[in-house]
Amino acid sequence: VDCPYDAEYLQDMATFHVIPGPDGTVLSDPSKAVGLTTACVFEQDTSDTLWRHTTFTRKQSDGVRNSNLVVRHVTTVGNYDYITEFRFGLDGSIGIHFNFAGYCETRWYHADVTPEEGPRSKGSLSEIVYPHLAAPLHSHFGAFKLDLDVLGEENAFEVVEAKTGVVDDVEGSHRYATKYLDTTHVL
Repeated sequence: VDCPYDAEYLQDMATFHVIPGPDGTVLSDPSKAVGLTTACVFEQDTSDTLWRHTTFTRKQSDGVRNSNLVVRHVTTVGNYDYITEFRFGLDGSIGIHFNFAGYCETRWYHADVTPEEGPRSKGSLSEIVYPHLAAPLHSHFGAFKLDLDVLGEENAFEVVEAKTGVVDDVEGSHRYATKYLDTTHVL
């Protein structure tokens, strides 16, 4: 379900062994952690053109289709599955995608006991999905850290943006708007 048939699968060694406690709590024992196959790496055809050109004299086209190297990891926490993807493009682009799956979180609802869950004049905190069953509204978010200390600290990170407008430092260009590249060095 998570990865194409020809993907390379990776084991996640940080999967804890979860056992029920004597009083109904949940306990985890890191010494009994087991590896699960929760990540995969594969090439994904984007169906986009990376570059192409037609030679008019020979009436021949040539080009390269774009693809991404995808590293996908699935984390299951309770009733949710968090699907994280890092996509590395042939053009040097890096995309991060964070998707959610799993089952709806629900809780008991009664209009007399938990009125804040049901329909209210100023909005509800939940959607009533079945009699006495509320699905609370809530948010999820993902946070990522990018460590740019690749092969030491002598690295640079720059952002190149294609812009349009007047370029002030080119003589005579103040009369015409043009396209130009604006480079910002972050590190």
